[in-house]
Amino acid sequence: GYDWEWESATDEFERALAIDDKLSSSYCWYSAHLVCLEEYEKAVHTVRLAQAADLPVSSAVVNTHAANVLLVAGRNEEAKSLLLSLRGETPSFYLPHLYQGVLDGIVGSEHDQAISSLKKAGDLSNRNSSVLAVLGSVYARAGRTADAEKVLAELLEQQSGSYIPATDLAPLYFDLGRVDEAFACLDQ
Repeated sequence: GYDWEWESATDEFERALAIDDKLSSSYCWYSAHLVCLEEYEKAVHTVRLAQAADLPVSSAVVNTHAANVLLVAGRNEEAKSLLLSLRGETPSFYLPHLYQGVLDGIVGSEHDQAISSLKKAGDLSNRNSSVLAVLGSVYARAGRTADAEKVLAELLEQQSGSYIPATDLAPLYFDLGRVDEAFACLDQ
């Protein structure tokens, strides 16, 4: 959707896949594009093609992307099953732990499980800002405001030395009830 040209982006993805339908990364990017268009079933179908293109063994990256698409498409049980498998197969890869935390603590309300997954993802990712933001949001949703504020302070400290996306900070501000700061962050 570069420059919000969604239709032309769709055409380009389909053209790329017509040229070479064996590139799992093309299917992954196209499925992410379809999620933006809220074409969830088509996104799920496309990410399944990514997994098939990645055979004989789908990579952890492709499968984690598939789990994320399933999660966004509301196919939580399928996402949960895939994430459980990924966490067992690649325990040091942070993304399955992140998406498990999202599933448990943002989509669901199993906050303790989510916090455990997100802490592990944070450690494995060298305190990635996106992981920390979700952890802070889960703390806030669990009523652990002091912990959420500590995470926010860590993110703001990180921001002094590196770029932290507004899309990481705004949801955390929102979950802390600081709506004006969430919108101000997005306005920058």
